[in-house]
Amino acid sequence: NKQSFSFQSQQNSLNVSLLSPYTLYYVKVAAVTVETGPYSQTYNITTLQDVPSSPPEQLNASSLDPTSLQLQWYPPDPSGTNGIIQYYNLTVIELETGVFSTLSVIETYITIPNLHPFYTYKCSVSAVTIGNGPFITVTLRMPESAPISPPTNVIS
Repeated sequence: NKQSFSFQSQQNSLNVSLLSPYTLYYVKVAAVTVETGPYSQTYNITTLQDVPSSPPEQLNASSLDPTSLQLQWYPPDPSGTNGIIQYYNLTVIELETGVFSTLSVIETYITIPNLHPFYTYKCSVSAVTIGNGPFITVTLRMPESAPISPPTNVIS
């Protein structure tokens, strides 16, 4: 969707603000006296990257077994990416204890092992360009598992 803008300046330079991050703009210049003179060649200018303004989409968490879960998501909407996604930051919080882990991945999925059966985990993911974007979060309770040891102190 192309839009055209026209600016006038008495100087030989012009600062244009309120442009979108990481967006290609085509710029050409003409001098004006009593009429507009010929335009310069067209210059392709891309604005700098910014942090994502949208979170990743459709974060899904599923337990693979009582001690591991899989997270999957989609990148942010392209209009909110604001640059090239370098990686994703994840935070996993065990709600019963407050213990948390943070990690970074390039893929849009990860398997997290060594969790506790029947504990609840809050998982958050953000995309990173030149910095962290907003997080998307999901909470999952791990399934129960069979006891790991036999009963003790059994009275007959």
